[in-house]
Amino acid sequence: MKLKRATAKIVLAKHKVSKKTGEYPIKLRVTFEGRSQYFSLGIKTTIENWDETTSRILRDKERKNFLINQKDTIAQNILLDFEREGTPFGFRVFENRFGISQVSRNVLDEIKLKIQELEEENRLGTASNYKDCMYRLEDFKGGPGIAKQRAKYSLALANGKEATPYKQPKISFQDIDVRFLEEFQNYLSKKRGNSKSTIGFYMRPLRAIIKNAIKKGLIFENNDPFKKGFKIQSAKPSKIKSLTHDQMMAIKSFQADDSVRKNLDLFVLSYYLDGSNLTDIAQLQWSNISNGRISFNRAKTGKILDIEISENVAEIITRYSNNNSNYVFPILSDDLTPKQIRDRVHGKLKKINATLKSIASAVGIPEDVTFYWARHSFAARLYNMGVSVSTISEMMTHSDMRTTKNYIGRLDKSHLDDVRKNL
Repeated sequence: MKLKRATAKIVLAKHKVSKKTGEYPIKLRVTFEGRSQYFSLGIKTTIENWDETTSRILRDKERKNFLINQKDTIAQNILLDFEREGTPFGFRVFENRFGISQVSRNVLDEIKLKIQELEEENRLGTASNYKDCMYRLEDFKGGPGIAKQRAKYSLALANGKEATPYKQPKISFQDIDVRFLEEFQNYLSKKRGNSKSTIGFYMRPLRAIIKNAIKKGLIFENNDPFKKGFKIQSAKPSKIKSLTHDQMMAIKSFQADDSVRKNLDLFVLSYYLDGSNLTDIAQLQWSNISNGRISFNRAKTGKILDIEISENVAEIITRYSNNNSNYVFPILSDDLTPKQIRDRVHGKLKKINATLKSIASAVGIPEDVTFYWARHSFAARLYNMGVSVSTISEMMTHSDMRTTKNYIGRLDKSHLDDVRKNL
């Protein structure tokens, strides 16, 4: 069935005049099935200066007619989108799409708006994910030079200097179809050498941006490439990144100078505190310690961890009892913004990972070990001790046991041999 068409025309709204200037507003009139709605263009002129035949201004016209032409083109393209996509016309959808400026119809600008929103909510980790997605899209469409321009701009901002923004490539929502996503995925895989899991890390924020664009009326739902055949590739199960209990004890007892020891303390403490991440440990205050227990809210989930202080935990914390700060560990201070806290934690994380790699051969652990292995090691150790997955899941504050199963790995061979002896 052929869909009915809407029409759009630039008109002078003669029913409303400015008493000061004698000018009338120029509007876009959209008509569908005998019903019309008017949309302001933010431009005015007098009746004498208006050409009814061309629907344009007669004198002093250069800039104003340019804006009129621009708005008219946008409107006509939106109406063509309805026809091309076979979607019935709706005034509300048209209004949403026409109300969005050409700039914000750019995918990268929509991502920037999302990043600002997340940073205002102090969701800095998620904001960083969207930044990574935006940067990869820039690299994909902007060519090899854009990475250097971006680095120069970011460095200037970090040093508090005046910086000229680099020119981002233009990517419209209409550009992003199945073919675009396949080419982007191919670029990430072959040009950048990214794994399937890393590619998924970049694709998921883009999928969320497109979903939000549908809500805004920038694109129609039946034009969503993620619903028209493109699937984010599933990564193969990665190698379980955990250490044995003996390896953890080797790290715990490793003889080192003060700076190395402090980095190793934080890694070992994560293992003993239910695999807590460094952000939670860095934000531990002496007020969180009372009656032989440590109680705090996990920064990521907001869930409460209430843990009895074991002898091993007490041994580590006692070493910092002379710290003249509200914080247990000398990483943060009271006057930091959320972004500064995140930067401090990331800086400390790099130092810990470097320390772990430097002692890897000496204690017999893999050289690719990182701080996050402590969380995996905690889960794997409990699982091999016979603790149920549901209990481990609760201790790690997971909402879904399937997440926990990604941490625990498989039972070690010695445990399986002991089970077989009971047959």
